[in-house]
Amino acid sequence: MRLRLIPLWLVMAWLLPVSLAQSQPSRLATIRSFVVYYGTNQAFAKQLSQFDLAIVQPNTLSYPQLRKLQAQGTRVVAYLSVGEAEGYMVGLPKAWVLGTNPNWGSKYMDANQAGWREAVLQRAKDILEIGFDGLFLDTVDTVDLFPKTKPGMVQLIRALRQSFPKAILVQNRGFAVLPQTAPFLDAVMFEDFSTLYNFNDGTYQAHEGDPRPLFPYLKRGLKVLALDYALPTQTALIQRAYSRARRYGFVPYVTTISLNEVSPAPGSR
Repeated sequence: MRLRLIPLWLVMAWLLPVSLAQSQPSRLATIRSFVVYYGTNQAFAKQLSQFDLAIVQPNTLSYPQLRKLQAQGTRVVAYLSVGEAEGYMVGLPKAWVLGTNPNWGSKYMDANQAGWREAVLQRAKDILEIGFDGLFLDTVDTVDLFPKTKPGMVQLIRALRQSFPKAILVQNRGFAVLPQTAPFLDAVMFEDFSTLYNFNDGTYQAHEGDPRPLFPYLKRGLKVLALDYALPTQTALIQRAYSRARRYGFVPYVTTISLNEVSPAPGSR
């Protein structure tokens, strides 16, 4: 058997006190399904009401669509990148930039920079004023590539909670800072829990993400979402991802890497 190194974030998650996990009941405690949809196809948009939680881009839905979806009982949170600069964010100071994401072309940003944190907070304010129920905090795992940014990332997520106390906050990965950020969150997402998308050859592959470090958080009320990727024709891979997530008490969703279609759970077609 080949010796496998244990990632540092796993070691720290086992050692840190679990009392940090949750300071208030999760606003998502009762959800049983979620969807991530970044497209603009109206037929797919109408299907979002089938889910308890919808994660969308700020421009995915019109205002009437957003209000209708919320009236149907679906909580709707909007995408917010906290560790990388998106294409529309031009002219940012070079001192804030740490490098380039080879898969998406976006820029890794230094959360220790107060100016970057202020820019993210302003973007969050603009999004929430549209009427969304909360924010999906993506690219938190920039801290895995640049550990020096951990203090700034924790400070940023704390500031988001303090600035928007009623907003739903969902953190995507970023497990290295979860012991510090969990009290501010309603859910954490484990992207690539049971599958991986290979950007080199464009294939979807089975994967074995380790659920154990998340158990203490789950036990104390933090909702855990599992997002995996597969082609619609890969039924065995999809079924495995759903079954594996549910086995550990996670809420699963499987779709394609483009996130531009709504994929029903196995057996719900």
